Amino acid sequence: MITTSFKVQTVDCKAPNFAEKFHQSLKETGFASLVNHGIDLSLVQERMRENGLA
Repeated sequence: MITTSFKVQTVDCKAPNFAEKFHQSLKETGFASLVNHGIDLSLVQERMRENGLA
């Protein structure tokens, strides 16, 4: 059994180094958790429900 552990970085979309941090997170893990993205929370929740994730 192969197990891998990694930490998904939280990246601030309004940070001056956003592009660098976003690229780094995607390169290292393939994922990023974005904050200050401006997408309304209700829209995010609706899409998660539609996809069985909430």
